[in-house]
Amino acid sequence: MTNNFYKSLACVLGLFIGGCANHAEFTAVDNITVPLGKELAMKAAEKQLKAADFAIEKYDIEDGYIRTRPLSGAQIFEFWRDDNVGAYNTFEANLHTIRRVVELRFAQLNSGTAINCVAKTYRLRIKKSELASNSQSSGFSIKGRDFAQKLNIPAKQKSWTELGNDQRLSTCILEKIEQKSKLNAKGAL
Repeated sequence: MTNNFYKSLACVLGLFIGGCANHAEFTAVDNITVPLGKELAMKAAEKQLKAADFAIEKYDIEDGYIRTRPLSGAQIFEFWRDDNVGAYNTFEANLHTIRRVVELRFAQLNSGTAINCVAKTYRLRIKKSELASNSQSSGFSIKGRDFAQKLNIPAKQKSWTELGNDQRLSTCILEKIEQKSKLNAKGAL
């Protein structure tokens, strides 16, 4: 009886992991054009970024530029977050300390506003330090009381390695901005 249960469970997990639905081809989108003025397009983009938990670091209407503060990658139990798009990005964010910075550029056209999105991804790298003796600590320290603990790593041992543009996140952000812009153009927002 238990053997059949485990075999059934293995089959269900295999289908869940492998997927039994049609897998659509992913098409990356770098630029979109929305039927709004630059200022309204930037407001729609700001709303979308804030809805995805990104905090705005720079918002420049004259230059048509928005940059967010670094946002750490969502973990598997943070199902409400939108910054991990796709299985690979979710897996990577659960294995490593990942952060993302989104940059949007806006250009006014006759037909609306062109928007370009780049979602830069970074991975935390902790450098190894040389030990002078067996009794010397590597500089790490753990502080905490009760259940909360914090690992303190000296700043000189930490660095962020750029992994490039997260095309899936960029595409997802642009698609949501486009949807919000269409609603805004119709006067729904």
